Amino acid sequence: SLDLAAVHRQLSAACFNRTWTLIDKPGRTPEETEEMIHVAHASAWHWLERPDNAPKRRSVGCWLLSRVYALAGRTAEARHYALLSAQAATGEAPFYRAYALEALARAEHRAGKAAEARRLAGEARELADGIEKPEDRQNLLDDLEALLR
Repeated sequence: SLDLAAVHRQLSAACFNRTWTLIDKPGRTPEETEEMIHVAHASAWHWLERPDNAPKRRSVGCWLLSRVYALAGRTAEARHYALLSAQAATGEAPFYRAYALEALARAEHRAGKAAEARRLAGEARELADGIEKPEDRQNLLDDLEALLR
């Protein structure tokens, strides 16, 4: 019989990785942007179906969805998923809370709300000191810097 837990584990990661390939692709076509959105949703859904699903995992899935919608210029969806990421990150480690704020800042920045984006990025930056892994902390700070350019 099919081990659905194993299938969800494999596909959640494979879809997440494919999403990042498309996020990082220079000159992404409109068709690839749509694929990026679809595969991000697939990743998030497979995470929801995993037995090891937890709020921090939901936070990451919603963060990824917010990111791809921001890249696609669909700011209402980017904001929606950033808010869901923040909700799921409540009570989680600073890494998850900070990245939810980064997603909100990115959505507001893409929506042309620079002051709100700076405020949210500042809140995320304040949480950075509480991030245990130096590499994770630096990635957050780099992402915050890049989104406000």
